Amino acid sequence: MKIKYKNLKLIFMPISVISVLFIAVNSAMADEKVDVFIRAFIPKVHSSTRVIVPKQPHTDNPVHNNAGDTMVDPPASSIVGCFPTDQRSFSGDITASSRLQSNATVTLKSGAFYLEQNHPVFESNAIDCGSAEIINKATTSNQDQHFTFVKTGEKAIDLTISASGKNPNFVQAPTIDINGTFKIDLSARTIGFIGKVDQYPAYEAYARLNGGGWIAIFNISPEYGKTALDLIFTKDVNTGQKSLLGTASLPPGTPPTLKVQYQ
Repeated sequence: MKIKYKNLKLIFMPISVISVLFIAVNSAMADEKVDVFIRAFIPKVHSSTRVIVPKQPHTDNPVHNNAGDTMVDPPASSIVGCFPTDQRSFSGDITASSRLQSNATVTLKSGAFYLEQNHPVFESNAIDCGSAEIINKATTSNQDQHFTFVKTGEKAIDLTISASGKNPNFVQAPTIDINGTFKIDLSARTIGFIGKVDQYPAYEAYARLNGGGWIAIFNISPEYGKTALDLIFTKDVNTGQKSLLGTASLPPGTPPTLKVQYQ
Protein backbone atom coordinates (compact mmCIF):
# COMPACT_ATOMS: atom_id res chain seq x y z
CA MET A 1 0.00 0.00 0.00
CA LYS A 2 1.26 3.41 -0.92
CA ILE A 3 0.37 6.57 0.93
CA LYS A 4 0.27 9.75 -1.05
CA TYR A 5 0.72 13.10 0.66
CA LYS A 6 -0.71 16.13 -1.04
CA ASN A 7 0.09 19.76 -0.36
CA LEU A 8 2.92 18.83 1.95
CA LYS A 9 5.54 21.53 2.23
CA LEU A 10 8.74 21.36 4.14
CA ILE A 11 10.23 24.65 5.32
CA PHE A 12 13.93 24.78 5.95
CA MET A 13 15.25 27.74 7.96
CA PRO A 14 18.91 28.69 8.31
CA ILE A 15 20.36 28.16 11.77
CA SER A 16 21.07 31.92 12.06
CA VAL A 17 17.38 32.76 11.58
CA ILE A 18 16.33 30.20 14.19
CA SER A 19 18.86 31.69 16.60
CA VAL A 20 17.49 35.19 16.07
CA LEU A 21 13.93 34.00 16.67
CA PHE A 22 15.02 32.21 19.84
CA ILE A 23 16.80 35.30 21.15
CA ALA A 24 13.78 37.49 20.38
CA VAL A 25 11.40 35.15 22.21
CA ASN A 26 13.81 34.72 25.10
CA SER A 27 14.24 38.50 25.42
CA ALA A 28 10.49 39.01 25.48
CA MET A 29 10.22 36.52 28.33
CA ALA A 30 13.22 37.86 30.30
CA ASP A 31 12.74 39.46 33.72
CA GLU A 32 13.06 43.23 33.89
CA LYS A 33 14.51 44.96 36.91
CA VAL A 34 14.73 48.53 38.20
CA ASP A 35 16.97 49.46 41.13
CA VAL A 36 16.48 52.75 42.96
CA PHE A 37 18.00 54.46 45.96
CA ILE A 38 16.99 57.68 47.65
CA ARG A 39 18.77 59.38 50.53
CA ALA A 40 19.63 62.45 52.57
CA PHE A 41 23.16 63.54 53.43
CA ILE A 42 24.97 66.51 54.97
CA PRO A 43 27.12 68.10 52.23
CA LYS A 44 30.76 68.83 52.93
CA VAL A 45 30.49 72.40 51.69
CA HIS A 46 27.53 74.56 52.76
CA SER A 47 26.83 77.67 54.79
CA SER A 48 25.88 75.42 57.75
CA THR A 49 29.31 73.72 57.88
CA ARG A 50 32.87 74.69 58.80
CA VAL A 51 36.25 73.03 58.62
CA ILE A 52 37.26 70.87 61.58
CA VAL A 53 40.42 72.22 63.23
CA PRO A 54 41.61 69.71 65.85
CA LYS A 55 43.16 71.15 69.02
CA GLN A 56 44.62 69.68 72.18
CA PRO A 57 41.97 67.23 73.44
CA HIS A 58 40.55 67.54 76.94
CA THR A 59 40.54 63.77 77.49
CA ASP A 60 42.05 60.60 76.07
CA ASN A 61 39.19 60.25 73.57
CA PRO A 62 40.17 59.79 69.90
CA VAL A 63 40.17 62.92 67.75
CA HIS A 64 38.50 63.43 64.37
CA ASN A 65 41.53 64.80 62.56
CA ASN A 66 41.04 64.02 58.87
CA ALA A 67 42.50 67.04 57.08
CA GLY A 68 39.91 69.18 55.33
CA ASP A 69 36.86 67.49 56.85
CA THR A 70 33.94 69.67 57.85
CA MET A 71 31.34 69.63 60.59
CA VAL A 72 27.96 71.08 61.47
CA ASP A 73 27.91 73.44 64.42
CA PRO A 74 24.26 73.31 65.61
CA PRO A 75 22.57 75.94 67.78
CA ALA A 76 22.85 73.74 70.89
CA SER A 77 26.46 72.72 70.20
CA SER A 78 27.58 73.66 73.72
CA ILE A 79 25.33 70.85 74.97
CA VAL A 80 25.23 68.24 72.20
CA GLY A 81 28.54 68.94 70.43
CA CYS A 82 29.22 69.26 66.71
CA PHE A 83 28.70 66.66 63.99
CA PRO A 84 30.94 65.70 61.05
CA THR A 85 29.29 66.00 57.65
CA ASP A 86 29.20 63.17 55.12
CA GLN A 87 32.29 64.78 53.53
CA ARG A 88 30.92 64.70 49.99
CA SER A 89 28.70 66.23 47.35
CA PHE A 90 26.21 64.38 45.13
CA SER A 91 27.22 60.84 44.22
CA GLY A 92 25.93 57.91 42.22
CA ASP A 93 27.87 55.55 44.49
CA ILE A 94 25.22 53.54 46.34
CA THR A 95 27.65 52.99 49.25
CA ALA A 96 28.40 56.69 49.85
CA SER A 97 28.00 57.99 53.41
CA SER A 98 24.53 59.37 54.20
CA ARG A 99 22.24 60.19 57.11
CA LEU A 100 19.18 58.39 55.70
CA GLN A 101 18.99 55.94 52.80
CA SER A 102 16.49 53.53 51.30
CA ASN A 103 17.19 51.06 48.47
CA ALA A 104 14.67 49.10 46.42
CA THR A 105 14.71 46.58 43.59
CA VAL A 106 11.53 46.08 41.56
CA THR A 107 11.41 43.01 39.30
CA LEU A 108 8.80 42.32 36.62
CA LYS A 109 8.53 38.56 36.14
CA SER A 110 5.82 36.80 34.15
CA GLY A 111 3.52 39.81 34.42
CA ALA A 112 3.90 40.22 38.19
CA PHE A 113 5.95 42.73 40.15
CA TYR A 114 8.17 41.77 43.08
CA LEU A 115 9.79 44.16 45.56
CA GLU A 116 13.02 43.81 47.53
CA GLN A 117 14.16 46.56 49.87
CA ASN A 118 16.88 47.42 52.34
CA HIS A 119 17.71 50.47 54.40
CA PRO A 120 21.39 50.92 55.35
CA VAL A 121 22.42 52.45 58.69
CA PHE A 122 25.38 54.76 59.23
CA GLU A 123 27.77 55.79 61.97
CA SER A 124 26.98 59.16 63.54
CA ASN A 125 29.56 60.75 65.82
CA ALA A 126 29.34 63.77 68.09
CA ILE A 127 32.60 65.66 68.50
CA ASP A 128 33.83 68.47 70.72
CA CYS A 129 33.43 71.66 68.66
CA GLY A 130 36.80 72.95 69.80
CA SER A 131 39.16 70.01 70.16
CA ALA A 132 37.37 67.69 67.68
CA GLU A 133 37.68 64.78 70.09
CA ILE A 134 34.91 62.21 69.68
CA ILE A 135 32.53 62.50 72.63
CA ASN A 136 29.87 60.03 71.47
CA LYS A 137 29.44 57.31 68.84
CA ALA A 138 26.06 56.12 67.65
CA THR A 139 24.37 54.45 64.68
CA THR A 140 21.37 55.72 62.76
CA SER A 141 18.11 53.76 62.92
CA ASN A 142 16.10 52.48 59.94
CA GLN A 143 12.97 51.44 61.81
CA ASP A 144 10.83 54.15 60.16
CA GLN A 145 11.75 53.46 56.55
CA HIS A 146 9.78 51.35 54.09
CA PHE A 147 8.70 50.99 50.46
CA THR A 148 5.29 49.86 49.19
CA PHE A 149 3.98 49.60 45.65
CA VAL A 150 0.80 49.55 43.58
CA LYS A 151 0.60 48.17 40.05
CA THR A 152 -0.78 50.88 37.75
CA GLY A 153 -0.44 49.17 34.37
CA GLU A 154 0.73 45.99 32.66
CA LYS A 155 4.33 47.13 33.05
CA ALA A 156 3.95 50.12 35.36
CA ILE A 157 3.92 50.67 39.11
CA ASP A 158 3.89 53.42 41.72
CA LEU A 159 6.70 52.73 44.20
CA THR A 160 6.11 54.75 47.38
CA ILE A 161 8.77 55.58 49.95
CA SER A 162 8.15 56.70 53.52
CA ALA A 163 11.39 57.34 55.40
CA SER A 164 12.15 59.18 58.61
CA GLY A 165 15.30 59.29 60.72
CA LYS A 166 17.26 61.54 63.02
CA ASN A 167 20.61 62.15 64.65
CA PRO A 168 20.93 59.33 67.22
CA ASN A 169 23.26 61.34 69.46
CA PHE A 170 20.47 63.23 71.21
CA VAL A 171 16.81 62.43 71.82
CA GLN A 172 15.34 65.80 70.83
CA ALA A 173 16.93 65.84 67.38
CA PRO A 174 14.49 66.83 64.59
CA THR A 175 13.75 64.17 61.97
CA ILE A 176 14.83 64.01 58.35
CA ASP A 177 11.83 63.02 56.24
CA ILE A 178 11.38 61.70 52.71
CA ASN A 179 7.89 60.92 51.42
CA GLY A 180 6.89 60.36 47.83
CA THR A 181 6.33 58.06 44.89
CA PHE A 182 8.53 56.80 42.07
CA LYS A 183 6.40 56.39 38.95
CA ILE A 184 7.99 53.57 36.96
CA ASP A 185 6.87 52.67 33.44
CA LEU A 186 8.83 49.80 31.94
CA SER A 187 7.00 50.02 28.62
CA ALA A 188 8.15 53.62 28.14
CA ARG A 189 11.44 52.99 29.98
CA THR A 190 10.83 56.01 32.23
CA ILE A 191 10.84 56.91 35.90
CA GLY A 192 9.85 60.02 37.83
CA PHE A 193 9.44 61.14 41.43
CA ILE A 194 6.68 63.17 43.07
CA GLY A 195 6.85 63.88 46.79
CA LYS A 196 8.25 65.93 49.64
CA VAL A 197 11.61 66.28 51.35
CA ASP A 198 12.74 68.62 54.09
CA GLN A 199 14.51 71.91 53.42
CA TYR A 200 17.69 70.51 54.97
CA PRO A 201 20.09 68.72 54.37
CA ALA A 202 20.84 67.58 50.75
CA TYR A 203 18.77 64.92 48.96
CA GLU A 204 19.39 62.69 45.95
CA ALA A 205 17.83 59.76 44.12
CA TYR A 206 19.20 57.45 41.42
CA ALA A 207 17.84 54.57 39.35
CA ARG A 208 19.10 52.00 36.88
CA LEU A 209 17.47 49.56 34.47
CA ASN A 210 18.54 45.91 34.28
CA GLY A 211 21.87 46.51 35.98
CA GLY A 212 22.93 49.40 33.72
CA GLY A 213 24.45 52.70 34.80
CA TRP A 214 22.90 54.81 37.54
CA ILE A 215 20.78 57.73 36.27
CA ALA A 216 20.20 60.77 38.51
CA ILE A 217 16.50 61.30 39.25
CA PHE A 218 17.13 64.39 41.36
CA ASN A 219 19.87 66.20 43.29
CA ILE A 220 18.68 68.87 45.74
CA SER A 221 21.02 71.13 47.69
CA PRO A 222 19.86 73.03 50.79
CA GLU A 223 19.59 76.75 50.19
CA TYR A 224 22.20 79.07 51.66
CA GLY A 225 21.47 79.77 55.31
CA LYS A 226 19.41 76.62 55.89
CA THR A 227 20.27 74.53 58.99
CA ALA A 228 18.88 71.60 60.95
CA LEU A 229 16.29 74.03 62.34
CA ASP A 230 14.71 73.97 58.85
CA LEU A 231 13.95 70.25 59.10
CA ILE A 232 10.43 71.21 60.21
CA PHE A 233 9.80 72.77 56.78
CA THR A 234 9.26 70.78 53.57
CA LYS A 235 9.59 71.29 49.85
CA ASP A 236 7.63 69.68 47.02
CA VAL A 237 9.57 67.76 44.39
CA ASN A 238 8.25 66.84 40.95
CA THR A 239 10.90 65.63 38.50
CA GLY A 240 8.63 64.67 35.63
CA GLN A 241 9.34 61.41 33.80
CA LYS A 242 12.99 60.70 32.96
CA SER A 243 14.46 58.10 30.64
CA LEU A 244 15.92 54.98 32.23
CA LEU A 245 18.04 54.40 29.13
CA GLY A 246 21.66 55.45 29.27
CA THR A 247 24.70 54.77 31.39
CA ALA A 248 25.95 58.13 32.63
CA SER A 249 24.79 59.91 35.75
CA LEU A 250 25.08 63.67 36.12
CA PRO A 251 28.44 65.13 37.14
CA PRO A 252 28.81 65.56 40.92
CA GLY A 253 27.08 68.68 42.17
CA THR A 254 25.04 69.24 38.99
CA PRO A 255 21.33 69.20 39.86
CA PRO A 256 18.95 68.19 37.06
CA THR A 257 16.02 70.40 36.16
CA LEU A 258 13.14 69.81 38.55
CA LYS A 259 10.16 71.55 40.03
CA VAL A 260 10.62 72.55 43.67
CA GLN A 261 8.09 74.45 45.75
CA TYR A 262 8.90 75.61 49.27
CA GLN A 263 6.30 75.51 52.05
